[in-house]
Amino acid sequence: LIVVSLLAGLVAQTRIARRVVDKLEDTVLGGIPQYQFAKSAASSFAQLEQSEGLEPVLVSIEDGWQLGYQIEMLHDGWVAVMLPQSPTPMSGNVMYFPANRVRKLDITMMQAMSLVKRLGAGSADAMKDTQLGPA
Repeated sequence: LIVVSLLAGLVAQTRIARRVVDKLEDTVLGGIPQYQFAKSAASSFAQLEQSEGLEPVLVSIEDGWQLGYQIEMLHDGWVAVMLPQSPTPMSGNVMYFPANRVRKLDITMMQAMSLVKRLGAGSADAMKDTQLGPA
């Protein structure tokens, strides 16, 4: 099983294999919504896991705080933040907030994504050193 997996991985790296997969996606698999959804979700997850520059943050929203991923600082003191929807850490909305409503967290992206996956379970431990007072 290991040898077969290794060989399949090596074959998948070739140009011919990529062309075959591209043709399959354009003709057969492209018409299957479940395939497109799974491919999009896997791609988003891989990008999010490997993304550099994304930082876990808390965003002040109404009378509470929401976990988010800071994408970048904008001009005039604004911040671009991705707000994930639980339990899927790679889907959500991008919103823009004044920097004074965004607090960086002292946890890794993997820990933040894990909190989203677990519907917030484990937040007490992950945020024990975080001030949650008014923004």
